[in-house]
Amino acid sequence: MPLVHNGEEYCLKYIYDDAVVKPTSVTVGLFLNDPNDGGVDLGLTSSISDVDVTEPDNSLTYARQTISFNDVDFTTVFDSDLNHWKAIFEDMSFDVSNNTENIDAFFVAWDIDDDSTIELVGYEQFDNLYDLSTINGNFVLAEAGQTLEPAV
Repeated sequence: MPLVHNGEEYCLKYIYDDAVVKPTSVTVGLFLNDPNDGGVDLGLTSSISDVDVTEPDNSLTYARQTISFNDVDFTTVFDSDLNHWKAIFEDMSFDVSNNTENIDAFFVAWDIDDDSTIELVGYEQFDNLYDLSTINGNFVLAEAGQTLEPAV
């Protein structure tokens, strides 16, 4: 999962400066990233507002998922395929039964500054494009996680 500048900054400040507090939760959502399919093509300076453009319509059944650090176990593993350490989140289920958008990625956001505003810290592209109109019910995001790999 490539980190955007917000994610890199937070990790370094948390580890080296003690300048930030650990967020209480992680927000995860789905979106369309590939510009060839009408996506946003996130990069190092992208923000949560960039994701909003192609995120599924939340006035239907879709909603971002929030997982709490206090209530959820995260598994930290070394991914030999990526050659990076990775924190794996528990499986998340997104109700997309009334959505018709396409998605090809998920994002992770945190409240970095403890100001109740979530900021994009990273994203990961799926291997496939998913047409939500063909999914009757839930889209399950399984074995997703976050590495400290910087975005390009």
